[in-house]
Amino acid sequence: MDTRQVKNNPISQDALKSVSDEILKKKKRKRKIALAIISFVVLALAVMIITLSLVQINLKPFFIETPARYSLVYEGRVMANYTDGSTDFDDFDSLLNNSFTQPILTGIFNGQLGGYEVLEERGQSFYSDSESQSGMHSNLTDKVGSTYIQLHYGVEQRIYNKDGSVYYSPIYTNRYDLRYVDIYIPLSEDADSVTIYFGTYGDHVNSAYISSITIDANISQVYDYVANL
Repeated sequence: MDTRQVKNNPISQDALKSVSDEILKKKKRKRKIALAIISFVVLALAVMIITLSLVQINLKPFFIETPARYSLVYEGRVMANYTDGSTDFDDFDSLLNNSFTQPILTGIFNGQLGGYEVLEERGQSFYSDSESQSGMHSNLTDKVGSTYIQLHYGVEQRIYNKDGSVYYSPIYTNRYDLRYVDIYIPLSEDADSVTIYFGTYGDHVNSAYISSITIDANISQVYDYVANL
């Protein structure tokens, strides 16, 4: 059957139109399904992003527990000493802990989410008086500055790796775990990360030296608190 016959045959024309309409309907259905899938994926991504931006995560390492005493120093002056159970101790402890909290989404973009590495500074003394384990050695003051908080513990604490395992020093042949009783955290108005300094020692030495970790934290509110005491 040639083209002229199709044109002159109503039945053939209806059949062609029917086939054409069916093809168009199939294309429309496929387009609707594709749009529905794309819309679902976009909606799911939007929900996930919103959720990650709202859900908070605390990046403070689990082994840094609440100390027996906080000492708050601003520009070299001791502004306050809070001991466990005293007035303002719990409020300040909550403020400090909250400074390590941020949305999960921010942590993902920063590549942190609790990651850190332990840095040991062999030969860098921590205390000015190693026998009594008191005072700040010049090595430490050069790093911490004049505005900071000191966390003092009544008992020895251990440093742990980011995976939760005990950190063992790789410096010496006989490996040992690092212990400490004091931590110093320098304060700044606008820093988005903080380096925490530990006075660490092991069975091989009696005097403490400096070890540190650097993690994400918005320490500005703690700085404002101390500055306004």
